Amino acid sequence: MYTRISEYLLFILAKEKLSASMGGLLFLPYQSLYQITSPYGYHESSVRHAVNDLEREKLLEKLSREDGLYLTITKKGLHRVQDRYKRILIEPVLVDGQSWWQVIFDVPESKREIRDQLRNYLIGLGFKLWQDSVYLFPAESAYDSILKKTLQQSPWPGYFYLLKISEIAFGINGRLISQHLWNSGVELADQNRLIEEADESIEILKKKALNTNQRNAAIKKAQLTAKEIFRYFEKLPEFPVYFSAQTTPEKLGKKFFTLINVLSSTVDNG
Repeated sequence: MYTRISEYLLFILAKEKLSASMGGLLFLPYQSLYQITSPYGYHESSVRHAVNDLEREKLLEKLSREDGLYLTITKKGLHRVQDRYKRILIEPVLVDGQSWWQVIFDVPESKREIRDQLRNYLIGLGFKLWQDSVYLFPAESAYDSILKKTLQQSPWPGYFYLLKISEIAFGINGRLISQHLWNSGVELADQNRLIEEADESIEILKKKALNTNQRNAAIKKAQLTAKEIFRYFEKLPEFPVYFSAQTTPEKLGKKFFTLINVLSSTVDNG
């Protein structure tokens, strides 16, 4: 069964490819998983079950060495993670708010379930609610063709209409629309805060003179920060957009994997 803990383990094991970095660990010591995943409240048995399920699905492999058991991700597992989290790998798409994709739908009350599914689908892609049953997404970006194709392949043909309009139709500046709907300032503040917290944990964990209490507190802080970053990734829309030069999920992803490497090394050396 593919659970959140399974997804988290695969995400960690895919760190070299996802962070586009060299020199990282190709194999993760099995014992490190217990420390890295502890903020989720899982017992060692839960981690073992998740690992066994992932191995059974051929998403990871175990490797026995003289110094213990190690784990690595398979090509199948990597493809699964890349597909699920491709939005942290892409280059940031900058838009100017001059033109927009507008989705309008009118699903009858008798089909409320379809209406809810369609609403969640649009939000998951990155659309924002403008008014009742009207959603917006910036146009004239690298997402245009794949966005249209994705909508054409949705399971609700005939329940919505896709239009391209300009900011003139709103009678309001496109940048103001973006600030109102995407609240990009809040998003940027969130990303910067997580990066700062990760940097702080990394710096502390690398110190040689930590006593036991300081070390345990630093590990706990690093665990909680890694957990929060991962949940941030889970909430990202399929097609994230940016209205200015912001910190991107890609940068946050690299910071996450650096934190995991340092945390794993700290645990191993403890």
